[in-house]
Amino acid sequence: VLVALGPGRYVNRAIGVGPDLDDGDLDAVEGFFANRGLPPSVQLSSWVSEQTLARLSSRRYRPQWFRSVFARALPIPAPLTQANDLNRSEHIGIVAVGDEELELWLDVFAEGNEVATAEDRMISDEYGRGAHCAVGAADYLAVIDGRTGGCGSLQVASDVALLGGAATWPAHRGQGVQGAL
Repeated sequence: VLVALGPGRYVNRAIGVGPDLDDGDLDAVEGFFANRGLPPSVQLSSWVSEQTLARLSSRRYRPQWFRSVFARALPIPAPLTQANDLNRSEHIGIVAVGDEELELWLDVFAEGNEVATAEDRMISDEYGRGAHCAVGAADYLAVIDGRTGGCGSLQVASDVALLGGAATWPAHRGQGVQGAL
């Protein structure tokens, strides 16, 4: 997937790249970003092939940051009947977010990530709205004693789940919000 949301957006990159990229693949990535006036960026798996690394290096690509991703197979649970079936803590409720609750989810996401400027809030909201409408995506709010305390997201594709879009309001940190989500 090629993502371009505009200058300065941290999500501008090729995502889901396989272990082998040929020159045609890189030409397509570079053309996509050039047409949008952005520098090309590729997110790679740590299992990328030596040939791909050499090809990227020859085109002057350099690592800028690393992300650790941990994965493990989980047993498939019985189907959920409602969002609250997800509760893992007696004092934290989990509520599914529909389109009507998206603005609240965006507020929690921004506050929990301590977004400080109007521009950063715009970028945070763009990410949240885009993730909310992605195929296989679901967003959730954590509620503690009737008050929203955090948020998280789940996206499932090809039997692989990605947990993200996570934030906890500072006043609720250390109370098990993300564990419940």
